[in-house]
Amino acid sequence: AAMLAFGAGYALLYFYASTRHVALLYAGWIGILCAILMMVRALNRICGIKGPGTILDVSVIGIALIGWIFFTFTYPSPLGHANTILILVSIVVARAAWDTWSNVRGSRIAAPAAAVAVLLGAVAATSILEALPPVTGSELPSEFGSPALVLVWAVSLAFLTVCVLWLEVSQLYATMETAGMVDVVTGLSNRLTIVAEIEVEHSRSHRAKTPFSIAIFGMDNFENVIDEHGQRAGDQMLKWAAGVIRENVRPYDRVGRYGPDEFLLMMPMTTEKESLGIAERVRQAVQKQACVVDGRQIGATVSVGVAVGERGADLGAVLHAADEAISRAKEQGRNCTVVAPSIGMVAEVGIGAEGQGANA
Repeated sequence: AAMLAFGAGYALLYFYASTRHVALLYAGWIGILCAILMMVRALNRICGIKGPGTILDVSVIGIALIGWIFFTFTYPSPLGHANTILILVSIVVARAAWDTWSNVRGSRIAAPAAAVAVLLGAVAATSILEALPPVTGSELPSEFGSPALVLVWAVSLAFLTVCVLWLEVSQLYATMETAGMVDVVTGLSNRLTIVAEIEVEHSRSHRAKTPFSIAIFGMDNFENVIDEHGQRAGDQMLKWAAGVIRENVRPYDRVGRYGPDEFLLMMPMTTEKESLGIAERVRQAVQKQACVVDGRQIGATVSVGVAVGERGADLGAVLHAADEAISRAKEQGRNCTVVAPSIGMVAEVGIGAEGQGANA
């Protein structure tokens, strides 16, 4: 739509060159300015950037109108009218180039974004150069710009269109790939992704010869919540629990949805005492914070199974130990944390909602 508006604006300027109707000159330049604003808004939407919005658009068009009135009554000149729009275009486009690059650099779409930013910068520079006073003469060769300007803008916009399409395809591909890695209910990594992530962390732990811990959190009486309040309430509870877990673990811990009502947490470089502290912090946060679903407060608790892998421990064995630990936690009355013996050790510690105790 922006490209069509841009073409329509230039068409009006060509008609003005033959008819000399001032209304066509005015409409052509305003059409070009509106097209540029539409392009910037579309680009922000593609990049996921929250742009200045309607206020900036209205302000730019308002300044253009004021400048147009000024040059109409003070210095009636097509050059003044053109320069008013060209300066505004250069400011808007330069801002778009900066926003595009600063918001997506370092991301997976940095390459197409860089190409778009460079072309936007070229358009902005061209507008500034064209707005400078000419070396000879006092007027532009034509009211819609010199032939060189028309050629540069046409080529730049053609390349810019290709780069924007490249950017959009890259963004869509990245979004689709991310969607396949994220659980749609909780926003956490899905089962396949979290398993792959803990395998990477396990390899890193093995190379560094450091211990690691795995915790499995299971929502207590989750089926009863669904039976009483419905599947929608269950999904909202899972989303709420995911947020509580994420808030109470370390930034570099890996967490994802592991089962219908279970979450898996990978804690690199943690001992049994440290992993127990993290698991208990999460369990107590779930118990204390209010879970509100459709305006109703629902009591929510989790049972936690924790397993610690020493240096070189097998990942499958640690996962199995954590799964057995959460089964023991549910058997002990739920809303408690059970730490399985570390691989090669025999001690097991249980901490419940009522107190602490040793388990055989």
